[in-house]
Amino acid sequence: MVTTYKVYKGIPMPKIKRSRSQSSQPRARKYDIGAMDIGDCHLIPGRDASAVGAYISRIARSEPGRFSLRSVELEPVGEDGWKIVDEPTDFSTPGVGVWRVQ
Repeated sequence: MVTTYKVYKGIPMPKIKRSRSQSSQPRARKYDIGAMDIGDCHLIPGRDASAVGAYISRIARSEPGRFSLRSVELEPVGEDGWKIVDEPTDFSTPGVGVWRVQ
């Protein structure tokens, strides 16, 4: 059986329900690439380079500079830090590094 839906005419579209503070403030970004200086990087554990690359290329259009991504092996350091290791270890995880190069 095919479901059909009726076409309605003349119904106005409702306004988006947002508070005034939400619509006037810019959206927070997951990776603050605008605050990066040349040589700075974000280390992102557990993510694929293609997914991060798509996100970075989209938000980099409105930011100055150029960015480069590399797949890296990351090892936890302290409570919330990461370091790049050359070879996988028992404690490392694959991830992505995002560097500002220009």
